[in-house]
Amino acid sequence: MLNNKKRVCIVTHEHERVRQYIINDLHRGCTLYDVVGGYSNQHSIELQALLSKDDFAELMKFINTNGINAFITAGNVSEVYGPWNKNSKEKKNHAE
Repeated sequence: MLNNKKRVCIVTHEHERVRQYIINDLHRGCTLYDVVGGYSNQHSIELQALLSKDDFAELMKFINTNGINAFITAGNVSEVYGPWNKNSKEKKNHAE
């Protein structure tokens, strides 16, 4: 079974607001990177998150509804590995 997710990258000056939404409303994690625009040479923060298609749709709705100016890319990821993923599988197996 494939663990399909969206890898979402967001560059915005409102990164803290988006980060709080991802953590508090979507209950997902994210990673922050310091980035420099190749064209503008401006320093900014890039958020990266792995989201389900439904979570991605909710995030886009939040960004659009709140008029957040952002540069966003999203790509499909077919496999995700890590200790957090293992724990969620173990919880699922114990519940069955």
